[in-house]
Amino acid sequence: MNRQALIIANPGEIGDKHYCEGVNKDVSLYETFLRSPLGGYWQGSEISVLRRPSKVQVRAAMRDVKQAEYSLVIFCGHGGMHSTRGPTILHLREGEELNSEELAENTTKRTVILDCCREIARPSVLAKAALDEAVKALRADPIQCRLFYDSSIEKCPSGLVVLFGCSAGERAGDDSQRGGRYSFNLRDSTVEWADSLNIDITRESRDLSVVEAHERAARSVISGSGGTQHPVIQKPRSGKYFPFGVVA
Repeated sequence: MNRQALIIANPGEIGDKHYCEGVNKDVSLYETFLRSPLGGYWQGSEISVLRRPSKVQVRAAMRDVKQAEYSLVIFCGHGGMHSTRGPTILHLREGEELNSEELAENTTKRTVILDCCREIARPSVLAKAALDEAVKALRADPIQCRLFYDSSIEKCPSGLVVLFGCSAGERAGDDSQRGGRYSFNLRDSTVEWADSLNIDITRESRDLSVVEAHERAARSVISGSGGTQHPVIQKPRSGKYFPFGVVA
C-alpha cells in the first residue's frame, strides 16, 4: 500500500515567551511511534517533516500526500480561530498562516491530527527512550504489524477523520519533556491499550482505531487539564475507522 505521513511543526520563535519546546519533542516521538510495530511500522521514506514551513512548502508537500492511498497529516504547534464557527488557522511561522481545511482537501482515506490552540484571535495574534522501551516490551512483529496495518486500512471505506487537540476557544497544553498534552496522551494511551491486550499474537491481531485512540486520549486530557482542554473529533457517522495502533 502507498501510504504517506506528513508532520508539520511550529514551536514558535526561539526566545519568545510563547515558544513551545514540547512541539519538537512531539515530532521526535511521533516519528518513533509511527516507525514502531505498534504504530504501523512506517518506513522512513514514507514520513516527511516540515519545521516552521511556508505555505508554499506545505502546499507542495500536500500535493505529494494526495497521491497516497492512505495519508496521515499531523500539525503540532500554534494555532487559533477567527470565530467559533470558522476553521482552525495554523501558524506555520512568523507571518505565515494556513487554513487547516487545506489539509483535508482532495482525499479518499486520511486522518488529520491538529494539536494546537483554538483560541479566538486575530490572524496576527494567533520521551523518546520511554516510548522505545514500552513498544519493545510488546514484542510485536514489525513486518506483521505493517501488513496488518495496511490490511486494516484496505477494509475501511473512503473518508476523512480530523482529530483536534482542544475545542474551539481553548488552548492546547504543552510539556517540554513529553510534548503536547493531547499528542502524548494519544501515544501513551495507545501503548497502554496494547500492553493490556491478552492475546497470542501468533494466532490473532488487533487494531485500535483513530476514533478509539482519540476517545482514550480525550479522557486523560480533560482530567489532566482540570477540565480546561477538551479534544474533539470530526468523523463519518459509522463504518470501520482507520487504525492508529496495531498489534500483530
